[in-house]
Amino acid sequence: MLRAKTHSLLSVMTIGLLLHMVLSCTNLVSQEDAVRRVRQGEVFVIAIPSSIGTGYTWQLASPADRAYLMFMSKHYKAANDLDGGSGTDQFTFRAVKKGQVKLRFQYVRPWEKTLPKDTRYQTFSITIF
Repeated sequence: MLRAKTHSLLSVMTIGLLLHMVLSCTNLVSQEDAVRRVRQGEVFVIAIPSSIGTGYTWQLASPADRAYLMFMSKHYKAANDLDGGSGTDQFTFRAVKKGQVKLRFQYVRPWEKTLPKDTRYQTFSITIF
């Protein structure tokens, strides 16, 4: 019994490691990967886990520095076909100029006029080379 559980756990860990390796080879930046290096001219995506059914969505806390990054688009990608299920807010940028820039996102309900004290933030440091 213990051997079967250990084998099952190793299989799950192996799949997780493979998935991590595949994702790290794309231009997708996950929440855990808050530091990113991109080439000048490269188009890249920052994806942050979200749950649109709650009314919350990730937004840029302030506009991206247009001297370094061009904001191209934002869209929500559902993890499955379930209404209100989890997914990711995906932000697409083009690296314009060499340098360093920070992107700060806030998880908010867009219709609320004031930010709650417990507003969640996520910051990404981007180095353009």
